[in-house]
Amino acid sequence: MDPLTPDNENSFQESVKPGAPASQYNSKIDITRQNENRPMLNLGLHNNPDMFVCPIEPFLAHYGPCDVPQATVDACMVRMSREGEGVLKCNNEGEYSWVDFNILLGNNVHEDETFQPLGKIVDSVLVDKINNLKFMLVPNIEIKSDIGGCTHTIDGCFIDGSYTGYSREIKAPVVIKKYRYKPIRALAHWQILGACHQVLNEDPRRMWIHGLTFENSMVSMWYFSRSHSVKSFAFNWIENPRILVHVLLVFARATPLQMGVDPTVHIGPPGKNGRSYVYEVPSEAGRPLFFKTCRSLVPERARISGQATRVWKVTQVTSADGKKEVNGKKVILKDVWLHEHSKTEAENMDAIFQAVDDFVEAGLNAEAQYEVKADPNTSPGTLLSDLATVTRLTMQFINRDPRFHAFDDATKKRLCDNLTNKKYRSMFLTKLHAWKGRTCRAVGSEAIRFRDLFSPMSINKEFAEELVEEKCKEQGGLHTEDAPVCTENIPDDYADEDQLNTVDDKSRHFAPRHRGRFIYEEVCTTLKNLETVGDVVDILCQTIDALHILFAAGWVHRDISCNNIMAFRSSRNQAWTLKLADLELSRPMIDKNWDPRFDPRIGTPFFMPVEILSREYLFEAYLLDPDEDEVRNLADNLDIDKSSRVYQSLSRFSKIPIDGINIPVNADWDKAPQSGQTVDHNFQHDLESVWWILLWIITCRVHYELSAKAVSRFFRHDINDFDGRSRAFEKAMHAVKRVLHSDLKGIGSLVECLRAEMHRDYIVRAIVGHLELPESYSNIHALFSTEFREIQAKQGPWKNMKLEHKRQAFEDEDESAVPPTVTDKCNRNASEAEPRDSTREKLKGEYWSFNSWKQQGETNITSGVVLISNVPLSARV
Repeated sequence: MDPLTPDNENSFQESVKPGAPASQYNSKIDITRQNENRPMLNLGLHNNPDMFVCPIEPFLAHYGPCDVPQATVDACMVRMSREGEGVLKCNNEGEYSWVDFNILLGNNVHEDETFQPLGKIVDSVLVDKINNLKFMLVPNIEIKSDIGGCTHTIDGCFIDGSYTGYSREIKAPVVIKKYRYKPIRALAHWQILGACHQVLNEDPRRMWIHGLTFENSMVSMWYFSRSHSVKSFAFNWIENPRILVHVLLVFARATPLQMGVDPTVHIGPPGKNGRSYVYEVPSEAGRPLFFKTCRSLVPERARISGQATRVWKVTQVTSADGKKEVNGKKVILKDVWLHEHSKTEAENMDAIFQAVDDFVEAGLNAEAQYEVKADPNTSPGTLLSDLATVTRLTMQFINRDPRFHAFDDATKKRLCDNLTNKKYRSMFLTKLHAWKGRTCRAVGSEAIRFRDLFSPMSINKEFAEELVEEKCKEQGGLHTEDAPVCTENIPDDYADEDQLNTVDDKSRHFAPRHRGRFIYEEVCTTLKNLETVGDVVDILCQTIDALHILFAAGWVHRDISCNNIMAFRSSRNQAWTLKLADLELSRPMIDKNWDPRFDPRIGTPFFMPVEILSREYLFEAYLLDPDEDEVRNLADNLDIDKSSRVYQSLSRFSKIPIDGINIPVNADWDKAPQSGQTVDHNFQHDLESVWWILLWIITCRVHYELSAKAVSRFFRHDINDFDGRSRAFEKAMHAVKRVLHSDLKGIGSLVECLRAEMHRDYIVRAIVGHLELPESYSNIHALFSTEFREIQAKQGPWKNMKLEHKRQAFEDEDESAVPPTVTDKCNRNASEAEPRDSTREKLKGEYWSFNSWKQQGETNITSGVVLISNVPLSARV
């Protein structure tokens, strides 16, 4: 089935269907859980790229909740060893060991009973706690959730209050396994990942989370955050009681904030949509404001790291308990994790508004000076105090500006109207409040990147345990000392040390992320949730007007998609108006301090411009190989004088299949990009994203299978699967037009017209060195405006064509970031790739049963690799 809905999308709209169970989340993940006893599909695959491993000592120093001095550890151990009927003893040499704790394998004693003494050990350490933390053994208990379909299990947890089984009550989950064979270890890793993922994604109070896995005699500590996640190397807790005591003390002496609980988010009262939360908002008056969540408007995401965007419909309340509303008005709260030094959406919005206002002010002042010179009896102040005069002067400087030389009168008039009296601001969300929160940790100096920590497949607990039990019976059982353990400085989970890589800043920075939160006035819907094709075209026309505003300001959006083009109306009998959102990735197009080589590919794969997706300028397809025999080149085809500088520049290219290439007199050959130069986002790329949105709407969203199949190769979730998309963009789309619904043929002509002109401009602009010349984008901006308005003006049944709204199986969501894997593509950031679609399809719904696991991997059950030896390599991506 071809994808209907693009990945990496957040929306502000409500989409609960009548009769659906009440939930504060509307999660696409529910669709994929055909068996609710299975962990989330592909969870390991999505989180592997963000994983690190680290020796336990530096892990505690850098990632531990708090710092515990060695003297405190010593004092705790002395106290424990002196307790009557205690759990720790000390011999004459000062060596510590546990009292009567033995793990026997293959003796038909379940791990629940085997690890009962562990509770006593933890309780003994917690005597020295300075918080309210308690430890509970909850063997194989499924975590309760407000999100339907979440069925992760744990074996123990740290809590600081009553425990009724809900994820929000868990401060740190614990997974315990009696065995340490590879299938069981892989299962333990899946369980701790699933539990921490559930807590972080369900509870907005949680900023990061720690966890523990006990695998026979080995223990690992975990840290999951929005920047990256880390597993400590396993240590032998039987042989090293001191390390375990130290680990437990960092929990016992941590504050809730150090455990990752945001003190400015509170649990609110339950409502019709489940548990609510109350966000505490600082205000200029000094007293905080409080906003209670009513419903989450975004789906759950499979990846822990990234922006982790939450969008809530909220209402203001009087206090943190959330019991009394102020006025009942609903607004939007956006909660997002951004790179530590990146600008927030609110900051970028302010910067854009300032740039537009500066542009208008400069233009008006210049025009006023012209008027004063012509009529000395007037003054700039008098001219600029009259609205009609300001409107006239605005149109005059628009006419003078070379950026708008190709705009027709109607487009110039709309631009003038939007620039007058700051009317353009109505096309953006109205910011009420904005504030920054905490920052998660940077990557530790001794953390090692490891991209294959989790099995990419879900693991069936019952089958894995049955397999190991049989193996133990065959071998007559093993005692603790016989179990494979790790004493090296690399994780024993991995046999191939080549898989371990230190952080490469050139490929991915893993910068710390800070929490940013914003409250907006308008509760919107998204373009993809509009009802008709006519509604979409109306909003896209307004989007082009908004891009004209960014063009005037010198800014590019960089993430135009169907979910950040938003629509608002205060009542059903009003027309939709545009609200352009998600400006956190926006920036000035020309920025000398910006290095695009270190800029990840930005955008939603469905709508990303071809050059951004491929990281290659389109003109490179026509570069001649200098080693080839002499052939007729572009300069020859254009009859350029061979002695000229123009010939030298154009002779690098083969004949380009574009009619009527005109070389501008102001061509700047020194600024033409070189082969392999990284693509930088320009003013045309945002327009191309609008074009892809329109094509997607008229082919994939109109209940017409013929057109949807025809463009299936264009719209791929895989960021590296762009060949079909690139080829389609370079050639005429007559075939697509033929398969469009009959009512949409006219729009098909528009699509082809814009494609051809974009393709021409991309190539010619680059080879003549005009990529940074704003007026070189005038023609394409003007054409988009006139062509879209022409379609909008046409009447016909196409306007009322209903759009298909089908709830899709969960794929992936990351605020404009895609799960990274290694790629061998030239000039591409290795952190940005995503598994190929073929691999993703193979992994969906594929589980190893007991028999298949035995048949394919029994001989390697105690080996040093994470995955079963005979699993195809393609499934290990």
